[in-house]
Amino acid sequence: MLLNLPTELVVQVLLYLDTDLASCRLACKYLASVVRDSVLLQYHIALIGARATDNPCSELPLSKKLEQLKNGERAWAVLKPTFTTTISVTHNTSGIYDLTGGVYLLGNQGRRDLHYVRLPSHPGEEPEWSTIHVGRTIIDMGLCVYEHDLIAVVTTTPKLGTPVSYDIELVLFEFSTCKPHPQAQKHVIHVMNTPWEKPAIGIEIVGDNLVLVLYHYRHNAKPEDRVFIFEWKTAVVKSSFAVPTETYTGLIFLDEHTILLPNTNANALDIYRIPEKPTLHLTPVLSLLLPRLADNRTVGSISCRAEPNPIGASSYIHKKKQAKERSAALGDEPQAEDMFPKRGYLADAETAICIFALRVQGVELGQFLFGHTFTFVVLRNSLLDALAAFESGQTAGRIPRPSHPSSESADPAVALAPTIDWAEWGPGITRWFNSDSIPTRWITTTAGQRCVLIAESAPETGFPYVVLNFNPESVRKMKAWLKASREREKERELRAREENQERALAEAREWAESTMAAQAEDDPMDSDGDFLVSRYEIPGADEYEDGDESPLVYHTGLAIVDEDDLPPSSHAGPSISWESVDLGDDMLHSTLTAATSSSAAEGDMDEAVQEHAHFDAPNGHAHEDADAFDLDAEASAMEFDAELDTSDENASMHHMDFLDSASDAGGASSVANGHIGAERSVNDPLDGLDALAARRVWCVTTAEIVEPMDTFAEHVEGRLPYVACASAQTYAYHGVLLDEERVIGIRTDFLDRIRQIEVHHFG
Repeated sequence: MLLNLPTELVVQVLLYLDTDLASCRLACKYLASVVRDSVLLQYHIALIGARATDNPCSELPLSKKLEQLKNGERAWAVLKPTFTTTISVTHNTSGIYDLTGGVYLLGNQGRRDLHYVRLPSHPGEEPEWSTIHVGRTIIDMGLCVYEHDLIAVVTTTPKLGTPVSYDIELVLFEFSTCKPHPQAQKHVIHVMNTPWEKPAIGIEIVGDNLVLVLYHYRHNAKPEDRVFIFEWKTAVVKSSFAVPTETYTGLIFLDEHTILLPNTNANALDIYRIPEKPTLHLTPVLSLLLPRLADNRTVGSISCRAEPNPIGASSYIHKKKQAKERSAALGDEPQAEDMFPKRGYLADAETAICIFALRVQGVELGQFLFGHTFTFVVLRNSLLDALAAFESGQTAGRIPRPSHPSSESADPAVALAPTIDWAEWGPGITRWFNSDSIPTRWITTTAGQRCVLIAESAPETGFPYVVLNFNPESVRKMKAWLKASREREKERELRAREENQERALAEAREWAESTMAAQAEDDPMDSDGDFLVSRYEIPGADEYEDGDESPLVYHTGLAIVDEDDLPPSSHAGPSISWESVDLGDDMLHSTLTAATSSSAAEGDMDEAVQEHAHFDAPNGHAHEDADAFDLDAEASAMEFDAELDTSDENASMHHMDFLDSASDAGGASSVANGHIGAERSVNDPLDGLDALAARRVWCVTTAEIVEPMDTFAEHVEGRLPYVACASAQTYAYHGVLLDEERVIGIRTDFLDRIRQIEVHHFG
């Protein structure tokens, strides 16, 4: 029945099969041709593989979107940017920053204005800084550019009285026009009045929900943290509650109605459902416990990030999609909004990674507090799956939460939340790194399923930056490609050795002929036609295992005779390693046979032959190395084949130490054993950038134990697979950021103010 339908209908049916499209290609030639020839299906397959979604705001044709997606994935796979450009920062920056929707935003020291730049997507574009004049003292802000063209600025205003207090307020702007947002009923939303001027904040906006966290880090008065959930369009407070000091410092949206707040006091991840109607008290529906800490260790802070955010059902993008469908039906040409993303596709928010920076405080010696920083990564949909498994009864939770060093100050409602131990939910869906040697002050280092990092305190020569990709399809394809690359490299080395042997044989033949001719003139040959021939080591013999004797060959002009195939008498001879070989009557036209004569080996040798005896092969050809495997050249033209078979590939790590400098091998860092920053041997064969350029890509599919292990009271490991690539060049950056299209390198001055950013665009 399906095969009798028009091709257009068959294509629409196949669109609903998602990952089963590969099976359809094997069903029959007709379906295989439909899948192969349909740009729509090819684009659909590419989106699934890249964990991306179509951008309904883009007016590009499908063929262009498909080309753009393939080129972008190929460039990211080997970190080959389409262009780079440098942007100077002309104002004195503050600690306010954000990166989302192709916009990089910074505050200034006066804290009354915000400066932003639209990052370039094409070479030749000249980005310019723009300014948003707020006219109030700014604490921080939250961006929601893709979905609502919205920037929500959190401000503080002193209120006269005794004692002095401060009004904390939200000011809502339309980002593209810097005017009050047209969908907000109130331009300014009052949050609270507080005795403290500048609390730190965490803020995220998805759909109609705006969640704001106010906290005071290391404040002597230890004021409570406050969490507010607003319906920002109507200024309605859906919920507001207080928790003990330094409990919550940030949040992540898991979906439009579910949020996750890392709990510093309880060392856990608390998950809340956003109520549909105003609710006075909220309790976490589930608390995912993090690994238990060892004695005398406490959590100092937990920061988090997930980009992009989910898209609300009533967002601008959904309205734009509906408008395009209506316009297409009427034959009108749709017009794109200025702040909407122009790229043909977007990273999938549902499968984006969530990154957490966990700072563990350890032993205190005098005025110094020693500790470690750890980073762990988990997919957003994996957290939702853990919640769904609990709510469906597949996973049992415990009540109340286990005791904790800070549990005496815990909020009762939070303490009664059901919990799941780390060992039950975490090892299989997370990946952990020791981050002591990488900068973690900037959390905007992820987009989609990628994150970027670089070593801290880079020398003048710099370090490469590294992009980790947690897309399981990318891991599968890269494993297959690396396996095929290693096999090609082995074949290339084998061919090079064979060519070297052939060259050595040809030169030995030429030498033998000329020497025989000279000897025929000076010393007549004996009746048996004996002649002395050089013995050489096979090129590449140094690759044989220790203890194995390098095999020897005898070059006789037209044939190579293995030493083991010679008669026993041929192994006895003078110490200079020459033997007598019977060449026969006609060495140019006959198959040569080997024979020996120990008496002939003891005779006088020609002076030219004596000179050759000092070399393993004529002109040293036996030791020529095969051409180095050029990963960049191969990768720039590679097409990842989804049908490559990796079933016989063991889970392994194609590892190299990526945070290395040419001048200081001892200070290099690696991700071996999940430890970023481990010292390595000076004799490491990968020292130097030449080795780095040849081996910049590796896969990690096995479990890695977190070090130092004495930080935790239980075994901590992560098994989330990833593929990584180090940049071909080194950069003296003080930090790196990442969005869906770019890596941004940051350079600061001696006062730690950002002075320059460098944009590496991949697509």
